[in-house]
Amino acid sequence: MTKAAAARPSPIAVTFAVLSYAGTVTISLIADPDPDPDAVPDLPCLTNALRGQVAATAPPNVTSP
Repeated sequence: MTKAAAARPSPIAVTFAVLSYAGTVTISLIADPDPDPDAVPDLPCLTNALRGQVAATAPPNVTSP
């Protein structure tokens, strides 16, 4: 069984993680409202922009969730 690492308090409100393995790329956007709930007031806009950019640059047979 794999144990998830506990998140540490940080002043960083948004983190992007990108993993590429066996021909697949996974992009994660992790938002932490703890430092300041107003640090990223446009989080839905940021998420939609990331999805749009991925969709615009991905090959035609790839879909975004």
